[in-house]
Amino acid sequence: MLYLSELLAEKKAKNAAIKQREAIEAFQRGRRLDAIEAQIKERQRKLAEDQRNLLQQQAQAKAQNLPYEYYLARKRLHMDHEAQRRQISCVFVLLKRILACVPTLSLAPIEAYPAMR
Repeated sequence: MLYLSELLAEKKAKNAAIKQREAIEAFQRGRRLDAIEAQIKERQRKLAEDQRNLLQQQAQAKAQNLPYEYYLARKRLHMDHEAQRRQISCVFVLLKRILACVPTLSLAPIEAYPAMR
């Protein structure tokens, strides 16, 4: 009977040791998972910070380019206006040549228009 109680005590000790080892392993796994989670959070924080910095740099670059873009738009508008004015002048010259061939017609109504001068 003593032998049986010794076996039972030994089995309880082994079970306790196994449970203790499992508890230690679970604790270590938990610590590793906590470390991994902390790394993930740090990476996410770093990515968010990088994204914020990138957006700030893009906004700053856009703000710096606005005056130049405005200048280019005004220049393009001026060039379009000049091209239209040259085209109208060419049409006006052509009309003068046509009307020079027909002496009964007059350019007086056209010349009265201020944009044609």
